[in-house]
Formats: sequence, structure tokens, C-alpha cells
Amino acid sequence: MATAATTQTDAVPEELSAGTTFSPLAGPALIAGAVLLIIAAAIGVSTGSAAHFWHAYLLNFVYVASFVIGGLFFTLACHLFGAYWATSIRRLAEIVASAMPVIILLFVPIAVFVMNDDTGALYPWSDRAATADDPVLAAKMDYLAPNWFVIRAAIIFSIWWFASRIMVKGSLKVDKTGSVATLRGLARWSGPLMALFALSLNVAAFDWMMSLDPIWFSTMFGVYYWAGSVMGFLALLTLMIHLLQSRGMVTQSVRIEQRHDIAKLMFAMVIFWGYVTFSQFMLIWYANVPEETKWYADRGANSPFGISSMTGWLFITHLLIPFLGFMSKRIRRTPGLMAAWAAYLLAVHWYDHYYIVMPTLNVTYDFTENTPGSAPPFVLEALCLGGMLLVLIGAIARGTSRKWLVPIKDPRMREALTYVNH
Repeated sequence: MATAATTQTDAVPEELSAGTTFSPLAGPALIAGAVLLIIAAAIGVSTGSAAHFWHAYLLNFVYVASFVIGGLFFTLACHLFGAYWATSIRRLAEIVASAMPVIILLFVPIAVFVMNDDTGALYPWSDRAATADDPVLAAKMDYLAPNWFVIRAAIIFSIWWFASRIMVKGSLKVDKTGSVATLRGLARWSGPLMALFALSLNVAAFDWMMSLDPIWFSTMFGVYYWAGSVMGFLALLTLMIHLLQSRGMVTQSVRIEQRHDIAKLMFAMVIFWGYVTFSQFMLIWYANVPEETKWYADRGANSPFGISSMTGWLFITHLLIPFLGFMSKRIRRTPGLMAAWAAYLLAVHWYDHYYIVMPTLNVTYDFTENTPGSAPPFVLEALCLGGMLLVLIGAIARGTSRKWLVPIKDPRMREALTYVNH
């Protein structure tokens, strides 16, 4: 529980220096990321592993996009619920959300490939001849069509770009004017935008990941992706704050109280992700319908490193270990330990997306020798991961240009700087 303290703490103007500190890194990071992605594509083509490359590309796209999606959700939630405690960290979420145009650009190659692929190399339903011969898939052909896939993606990204643009532009306006009317306008926008966000996120999760196995379906899948995205963003936010404070920035405006609340939210999302994931698994296991259980069977038969069950390891690494690891208040209020746990969660968050995407390729890695006509083990995944992360880092660094790292004239800053947890 948070209450206001009796003392007043003022923000310091050091946060504006972030633009000159980090924005010069944007160009090199974006270029290096693009180069790694091009190298991955070249290896995929030259080794006859085009399908493997596109799965690796999609895997890391949905992973990196989840941070921007989580940042947008956090920004909308701050205005929707009037979360005064988060006022001093909201700008960091806005900077992450403002990377949405770069995420859109990263999706363009997927859209172009799907429009021109008739072999089902990434999505089986893009092979229209095979789809027409399957009675189950034939009923879904009108929805699972390349043209509609791209149109839906365009609508989804339009909603997300518009929402991020409205929130960021309005927040920056308040930095200049201190207008309470503008903040109230953002609060009014946040309600309908949150509803559109929820609907569009479900469609995106269904289209981009669930349709990799078009026979299988789960009505909980959109919530599953959302829970992981929010958790991943909170882990990224924890590391961003740790990095900034290690460089002498936001040391007074982001206090241990905010860091503790971020840790509590991150812990809550770990538990909620576990609840949704287990609920989905339990219902499918209990019903024992072959079309549904196959999805989990595929994730037991093609596990890397000789692991017998990807599902079992996902529960252990994504739920049980972090649940026991930072359930203690003492750990959640220790910045260094929480930074380490945040890094760990980012790693298992990637494994979660690997678990979703890569088994649909039926990849079984043999570390003794490479299969002829295939890329070396995990090379494409690593190159795409490095490329996507560099692009995201470049976009975030560019987003710090000419911005305060805290909304300096937001009237709720006083409460954010004085409340304490009990």
C-alpha cells in the first residue's frame, strides 16, 4: 500500500542529458541490427534453410515487439487508472512505445513473404492447394488468406501507432505547458484506446503465432501473449532504470518505491502468466482432443538439448524459479538483485517465444554434425535475436532525443516523489 510522505522531494534537471548521451548510439545500433538480419537471411538462402530463417525471424520479431506492446499498455494504463506512483517512470514507457514505427518496418518483410509464398514455408495456410484439400482448413480459408492477413496487420499497427502517437505527443505537450486539460484529454482517450488495444492484440496473437499451426486453437492465447509482453516490458524497464541510475540519471525522480512497485507488478505478471498457461494446458489435457493435444506433443518431441519436455521446462523456468526467487520483499527492494532477475526473465521470455514458434518448423538439432542443406544449430536464431535487439535499442536510443526522462510538469509528479510503500 502506498501513502504520501510528509516531505517534499524535487526532481533534478539531469534527465534531459539522456538525449545527448544515448541518441548518438541510435544510428550505429540500427545499422548493425540491419546487417545482422541481412547476414541471417543470406545464410538461410545459401544453406537451403529459408523456412528456418523465416521462423527464426518471426520468433525474434514477436519477442522484440512484445516490449513495445508492453510499453504501450503500461502508458495507456497509467492514464486510464490515474496511477500517480508511476508518473516519474511513465516517460520511459512512452519512449519504448514510441519505437512502434520501427516494429512496423520489421514486420514488412514478413508481410511481403506471406503475400508471395505459396509453399507454406512459414504459415501452412499460405499453401492454398494443400489448404483446400484439408476439410478443417478449408473452412478457415477465407480468414487465413494472405491478403486478409496483411490487411489485418495494417489495421492492428494503425491502432497501435495512433495510440502511441496520441499518448506520447500529449505527454510531451504537458512538459511545455503543464496543462491539466491535456492530461484529462489523455485519460479520456485511454479508455477507448485500451479497448481497441485489447481487441487488436488478440487478433495479432492469433494471426502471427497461433496460425502457425492452423488446426490448433486456444481462446486464451491472446491473454497468454499479453501477460508475457507486460512481464517482459517490466523486466526491460527495470534494466533501463538500473542503467540510467548507474550513469547518474533519474536518481531522485525514480526512487526505491517505484522500483519496488515495478518488481511487485513483474511478480504479479509472472503468476498471472503461470495461471493462464496452466489453465490452457489443463483444459486441453483434460479434454484430450487430438487436434488440440498435438500442439503440446510437438513441444515434447522436438526439444533442443535433449530436454524431454519443453512444456515442463517452461513451467519451471518461467514460473517456479522466479516465483521462489523474488517473492521476498527484501529482494524486490534490492536494485542489483532485481536487475539480475529482470535479465533472467528476459531470457526465459525469449524461450517462451521459442516454445511457441520453432516447434512448428519441426527442428531437431544434432550437435555432432550439421544436416546437409541446413544452417548450423541456433545460428539463425542468434543472428535474428541480435539484429532485432540492436534495432530495438537503436529505436529506444533515438526516442530519448530532446525529451526529459520524466514528465517534469505533470502535477502528479509531487505524489510520485513523496509516496512510500508499506
